[in-house]
Amino acid sequence: MKSASIDPLTGLYNRQAYYTELEKNGNKITAVISVDMNGLKKLNDECGHARGDEALIYISKGIRDGLRKGATAYRTGGDEFVILCHDMDFLDVDDIVDSVQNNINVRGIYNVAIGYAIKKESWQDANKLIIEADKVMYQNKIAVKEAQAQAEIDSQNIETKNEE
Repeated sequence: MKSASIDPLTGLYNRQAYYTELEKNGNKITAVISVDMNGLKKLNDECGHARGDEALIYISKGIRDGLRKGATAYRTGGDEFVILCHDMDFLDVDDIVDSVQNNINVRGIYNVAIGYAIKKESWQDANKLIIEADKVMYQNKIAVKEAQAQAEIDSQNIETKNEE
């Protein structure tokens, strides 16, 4: 039965396991980390779905290697991942986020946008944390795209100056 809750490509828990955890233990979740791979569609279109799958496996390994006790990772969509944290404070969550970013982004092959939210009041439920984490993650995704676009412009300006 456990294999039904595992994503066959990444080995992480799947969307159904995520929903089950939210239903059973949503009030015990102290933080949510939202992770989204940047550029999967472009990679699939330009290099094929096998290369996209390879990227997702790489990303999931980086996430898995960044986890700590009390944190569980789920693949909730094509290039979307969520880490649900139990009994963690800001420093614990920040450590996971730093580890995941370093495991994935530093190598420069692929990169992810990450956002997180930490329960500030005991009455906050997981759904509010998910919304907040997603909002921060999408802001991060926009900032990454803008930085990449600026880097391309800067690179083109350097090439133009070198040609002169």
